[in-house]
Amino acid sequence: MAKYKIVKELPEKIGSKDFVIYAPDFTPEIEKVQDRRITARDGRFLCTPNYLRKAINLIGLKYGNENFNYMTVCKVSQYDGVPYVDAKDLNDNVIIPMFLKDYPMIFDDYMAQKLKACPKDAATVYYVGDNEFAEKAFKAHGIEKAATSKKKQSK
Repeated sequence: MAKYKIVKELPEKIGSKDFVIYAPDFTPEIEKVQDRRITARDGRFLCTPNYLRKAINLIGLKYGNENFNYMTVCKVSQYDGVPYVDAKDLNDNVIIPMFLKDYPMIFDDYMAQKLKACPKDAATVYYVGDNEFAEKAFKAHGIEKAATSKKKQSK
C-alpha cells in the first residue's frame, strides 16, 4: 500500500515506483476556449459569463461527476469584467478561487481521478501543492501519510 507525502516542490530524486500528483491546473481546458475571450483596451482579457461557463464545462467534462452542471455550479456573473493576462492567470486568480468558493467538490473529483491512475505498486504518492483538499482525498482512498524523517540537530 502506497504512502503519501504533500510537498511544495517535488524532490530532485524520486523512486521509479513513486507517483506524482500536481495541484489542480485547469489551464489546458481554459486554453481550449480562448476563441471566446474578449480583449480589453489595455491588451488584457476580460472574463465574461459565457466564456467562464464554456471553460467550466470543459473542466466538468474532464473531472466532474455525473451531477456536475456547468450552468449552475458556479456564480460566474460575479466575475464578469475581471481582467486577466493569460490562461494561467485566469486559472490561478479566477477559476480555482471560484471552484473553492462555489463548488469545492470538483477538487475531490480531480483527486479521485488522479488517484485512480496511480499504479497499485506505487511506493509513495507525492502531491505537489497546498494541502487544501489533498489530505482528505488520500484518507478517503485509504492511503496513509508517510512518516517524515526529522533531521538530528548537531550541537
